[in-house]
Amino acid sequence: MNETNKFSKYKKTMIRRGILVWIPTLLSAASFLLFRFQWSPLVQSQLTDFMLGFQDGMVLALISTLLTCRNPEKLQKAYVEETDERTQLISRKAFSAVGWALFFVLPPAVLTASFLSPAVFFTLLAVMLFFVAVLMIAFIYYKRKL
Repeated sequence: MNETNKFSKYKKTMIRRGILVWIPTLLSAASFLLFRFQWSPLVQSQLTDFMLGFQDGMVLALISTLLTCRNPEKLQKAYVEETDERTQLISRKAFSAVGWALFFVLPPAVLTASFLSPAVFFTLLAVMLFFVAVLMIAFIYYKRKL
């Protein structure tokens, strides 16, 4: 594969990632509008500053992605950094460590939260069940693939 084709494919991947950034940004903007104004039927929230910060971060990530796509040197540097085997290994090891940490921390957190708050309990339970479901799907996928 020649260099130009390789970088154009990577540029398309970066643009797709940038588009995916807009989904949570738009969802957070919609929820911000629902909670922000007095006419809202929903309870006013103190999370408006958090939501604004989240939106700002997502917009900055999108701008960074677009600037990277427009600058060939930055695009090449990002491509080399992302496809570097050492960086990939570090990323895999870090995600593996986080997965094991969640595996051991979530069950006691769910049990503790069950005594304190139903909302926190159900939130942590949903996170734990989602984690287990993704873990099982990944095990099945990689067992068949490798």
